Amino acid sequence: MSTIPLFPPLPAGSTLSATFAPSSSSLALFPSKSSSSAPSTTANPSIYFASYASPLLERRELVVEAFTLFGSLQKIVRDWKEERSFRPQALTDELDPALVQYVGRISRLYRAALVSQLAAIEKDDSLDAAEKTASLSHHANLHAIFALTEILYLPSDGLGEGVVGEEVLDWVNTVDRAPSAEDGRTLASLAAPWESPLFFPYLTTLVLRSHILSTISLLTTLEGHPSEFVPALAGILKELLGSRPRSTEFEREDEFLRRWRAWKAAVAEKTRECEELFAQAEDEDLDEDTRLSFEAFFRVVLEILAGSQKRVLEASEDWREALGAWGVWVNPGERREDLPGTLKLILDHHPIDSTVNEEAVQSALIVGDVVRALQQSHLISFFLSSHLSDLLYHIGVVPSPPASLPTTGLRDYFLMSYAEELRADPELWRIVVEYFCEAGEEGRARAEKVLLAVDLDKVEVVAREGVVPAGEGQEKVERRTVEDVVRVASQQGMGEVVERVCKIYAEVLVGQKKYGEAISFCVRAGDQKRIARIAERMLDEYVENGQNSFIHHVDSIPTSLLRPRQRSEDGMDDGEDEPDIAATNPRLEFLARYRDFFALYSRGERRMAAELLVLLLTSGIAPRRFWAVMFLDVVPLLQAAPEILIPESSTYELLRCLEEITSPIAVAGEDVYGDLVSLGKIVAKQEGEKEGVQRALKQLSLVRGALAVHLGRCCSA
Repeated sequence: MSTIPLFPPLPAGSTLSATFAPSSSSLALFPSKSSSSAPSTTANPSIYFASYASPLLERRELVVEAFTLFGSLQKIVRDWKEERSFRPQALTDELDPALVQYVGRISRLYRAALVSQLAAIEKDDSLDAAEKTASLSHHANLHAIFALTEILYLPSDGLGEGVVGEEVLDWVNTVDRAPSAEDGRTLASLAAPWESPLFFPYLTTLVLRSHILSTISLLTTLEGHPSEFVPALAGILKELLGSRPRSTEFEREDEFLRRWRAWKAAVAEKTRECEELFAQAEDEDLDEDTRLSFEAFFRVVLEILAGSQKRVLEASEDWREALGAWGVWVNPGERREDLPGTLKLILDHHPIDSTVNEEAVQSALIVGDVVRALQQSHLISFFLSSHLSDLLYHIGVVPSPPASLPTTGLRDYFLMSYAEELRADPELWRIVVEYFCEAGEEGRARAEKVLLAVDLDKVEVVAREGVVPAGEGQEKVERRTVEDVVRVASQQGMGEVVERVCKIYAEVLVGQKKYGEAISFCVRAGDQKRIARIAERMLDEYVENGQNSFIHHVDSIPTSLLRPRQRSEDGMDDGEDEPDIAATNPRLEFLARYRDFFALYSRGERRMAAELLVLLLTSGIAPRRFWAVMFLDVVPLLQAAPEILIPESSTYELLRCLEEITSPIAVAGEDVYGDLVSLGKIVAKQEGEKEGVQRALKQLSLVRGALAVHLGRCCSA
């Protein structure tokens, strides 16, 4: 049992309790004590997060490349369906060969990606010998199943017409290479290879596997045999093998079959010649056991060439070898629809190893039992079952559940299983969401949960247009995760998720005092109430940290949001694509205009500053709780000499506003509405006294006096 250290360390005497995440392979661990233990003195106990998911069988590079191909296929199918919707009904009932070709092309690209991974695994020094062997075997098995699927269900012509024997045998030779290359080198190094016990089995396998050139090369060595009949028989076999017609050499199937029948007649004639040579060999001075061994071998080969079912079954090592040989020697006219019957006959002699899932998948595909093939493939790899079911689903061979039943289809189930497996790698969340979104309503619901669980404040270095951290040689950009979450959710039409993510992240930004960015996310969420609360927080910044802090935070708000009607010098509207927030949220409009007041005042444009300040106070744009603070800004404008910046009518309005916030206090004896709280904090901080409200009243008394003096100036002017 391995031990995992915890940081920070677990308090002495504590044990761990766990809570499992309901929709992912992760858990939270937290310290707990027994009832007899002393109470914990830790104010904020640590919470440890862990994942119990098994590591992915497939390499991340393959996962990313396959995801790109998967997405391309979904787009191809959507475009095809859209184009198909304009066709007459009679034409839409048949499967389009072009679609089969498109799907087959994606399958071949999956295989190409697997092949590239085999080379990468070979070069991976981080794997020990056993791990490397297991990984190579796993990826090779996936390649073999995709290749067989293409032969049976995704033919290159989109129709699947014509004979299939050569294709099946090529697949067998790729999946299960035989005979051994090492045995071949051993025989080639011998002066008299026929004396080796490997010779006859090796040659027989070469013939079964249709390795014609290698067979002829090895038969040529028999020309050096001291007898007369062995070189003669070898020459006959070489002639027959060299003249054997192959289906790939003919454009028309009927022409190939006609040539094959003629060749079979030649085999029968040559077999009679061989029988005469066997009889003559009895008179040669040759060891009888040796003679009989050669005779038995040549008879076996001749029977294979003649298409003997019994001999092919006896000579084959397993069902795959027999299936490959069958379509080349027994029934060269074999078509795809003949394969289930052929396999059934073969399995009576060579049963499938039920303990090997790869063989179970392959045999199920051959007999047309797609459901069983997918179920068995799920035992091999979620990657395999998801992508294989997707390929077969798009050509209509994966059954869909009845619309009346709330049942998850096979494809959707496998896609969701694979997506759940990928969740073990947090950096693949974008890929996880895409797979979930292709898996029906349940998948979309899970995708929403994934998006809401992403660490929004993380900054990643990713490949431009990429979905995972950038690799070597790729152009890299820094991107904040929250932007990708919003983008992905928007692309998937998840408006509610976009709103929730923006609201959540806005709160994160508020906690970091990044008010401008927080407002931007509130705008995306359409959350006017939250914008108003953030604006109030920015006014609190003015109270607590002063004017410069307030100006800094207001300036952090994007201009297109703060001033949506502001036009650029070329006459274009800078904010034409943004919501008109200032028109609908008075708090945001107040921030913009109060910031303008400070800008005008600092530039010496005091008359305009005075007009704006009076407008803010008297029009109701300024929040009532902030009026008392703003009256402090009025005093310097009242005392400006010799000019009068605030006219008489505006002075009366200011007195009215001042009376509106002070008279309730005079009546009740306390600040019932909290109108002086903000000013009280400022003056208490400046004068070092706790009685902020009383100090605020004294300040407003000074403001009242300044207004009275100013009114006198206005009347005497």
